[in-house]
Amino acid sequence: MMSTDSIAEPVVAIVVAAGSGSRLGAAVPKALVPIAGVSLLRRSLTQLAAGGAQQAIVVVPADEVDAFDADLGEAPLPTRRVIGGAQRQDSVAAGLAVLPELLGEADGVILIHDAARAFVPADVVGRVSDAVRAGAPAVIPVTAVTD
Repeated sequence: MMSTDSIAEPVVAIVVAAGSGSRLGAAVPKALVPIAGVSLLRRSLTQLAAGGAQQAIVVVPADEVDAFDADLGEAPLPTRRVIGGAQRQDSVAAGLAVLPELLGEADGVILIHDAARAFVPADVVGRVSDAVRAGAPAVIPVTAVTD
């Protein structure tokens, strides 16, 4: 969970959801696949919000805007939708490009998250944000994998 210290910088999550998910074989983009009735995207946003993210930039495929807008209507935190690019790095760049509009001159903690990683623990999100606030130039969270 996020520390209870005073929060000086806003926490903005760029959630990359522009992939087709073709390997999954679903009829919808992977980020919109429901698990127990809730899309992977909304599950990701819920965990990010619980970990301290205050807003999200959701990067979506251009040909699925309506489907994503419908799903984002139930988002657990304020979101801004942007169109993604051909490659993941292009989509991240599209999300980064709108940060000045959201933050102005303020500093912020910027999280980059893949919507398909919907079960990130909220405490991991909070620890990453806390590490950036404490001076880490970047943080890559990892968790142990079990057989």
